[in-house]
Amino acid sequence: MRSAEIVITGAEILRGHTLDTNAHWIAGRLRGLGIALRGIRTVGDGEDEIRDALKAAATADLVVISGGLGPTIDDRTRNGVAASFDLPLRIDPEARLGIETAYRRRGRPMPEGAEVQALLPEGALPIANPVGIAPGFRMNRGGELIVALPGVPDELRAMFLTGVEPLLGPRREEPEEVFRFYGVPEAEVDGVARRILAPSDLAALSICAEDGAITLRIPSEVVARTPRLATALAEGRVGQALFARRDLSLAEALVDLAASRGETIATAESCTGGGLAWALTSVPGASRVFERGWIVYANEAKIDLLGIAPELIARHGAVSEPVARGLAEAAARRARATVGVGITGIAGPTGGTPDKPAGLVHIAAHRAGATIVRRAVYSGDRERVRRFAIQSALDLARRSLAGLPA
Repeated sequence: MRSAEIVITGAEILRGHTLDTNAHWIAGRLRGLGIALRGIRTVGDGEDEIRDALKAAATADLVVISGGLGPTIDDRTRNGVAASFDLPLRIDPEARLGIETAYRRRGRPMPEGAEVQALLPEGALPIANPVGIAPGFRMNRGGELIVALPGVPDELRAMFLTGVEPLLGPRREEPEEVFRFYGVPEAEVDGVARRILAPSDLAALSICAEDGAITLRIPSEVVARTPRLATALAEGRVGQALFARRDLSLAEALVDLAASRGETIATAESCTGGGLAWALTSVPGASRVFERGWIVYANEAKIDLLGIAPELIARHGAVSEPVARGLAEAAARRARATVGVGITGIAGPTGGTPDKPAGLVHIAAHRAGATIVRRAVYSGDRERVRRFAIQSALDLARRSLAGLPA
């Protein structure tokens, strides 16, 4: 396999109702297999749309289709593929047995109409679904391999790993170095690389930003050839922002750092509503460092559960640096943790004032008698403000553990 195209189906994606994450994941897997991705097409649920997308991708060695394999009226991928090949649809006995078995595992019989999911283009081979119900399928068109998988992300990933990747050859990822940062602009990280690397090496870099975190990927041979680069990336403001030298999230990096030092973390959250605790406990092995947290959304909860003084809230407001400090310190004290993290803010879109606009967040991290604080105003909708506040809190806790400034 030398080249591939991805076809994502679903009117809900075209209308903005659903975010496609499958293409991003498939692209990463293909890259590790040494298969060049030529393009990603997103089309609606119509049979003609799917057929036309397949025809347009016909010169690729591999086409991966995601979505449209369920039992509902808008699941027409099998029809589009059959039309592209000018083949009839047939009930595949193996696929039907797999569907029946999947329902039996759930303790119920296969409902009427479910066997439509076993309709495959004549000659197609089913791909078993180890975590869901709808099977996928694969077939050849000349030298081209067509693979159709459900759109549910966990099902697609399991089926790709077990039923598709073994067909594509061994993984042969090019060795690369990964540097992850939080708290500096993307341009600042890029500037360090530009000052050190030759123009020919700069072309091999990949840098991107997501939720405030910067990821820099560099071929290992470039790093080995220019050791000054790794040193420069670990120095100064950029170095303080460096939280991982491999593909770790902020939460994973914080849990690893705390565990390596025998430290524990407690949280007290207002505007993030438990999101910080969720991020930490999403990391395997988080129980090594995280035992408890508080969601103290109302002022009364801050007072009753964590002992925040009513006069402190009256004087400064619930969204303030003193209250964030109080939350962090109380969380550490009451949980007997070495690090306490407090978050209070206005997630919006309502509730803001000229002095305290929507998006304002105060975060504090307390450790060893010292508390560091961070004030930020995040733009965007409620979800974005909360997401950025959680990321920022993870980073502040990391800095507290490392003895770095906020």
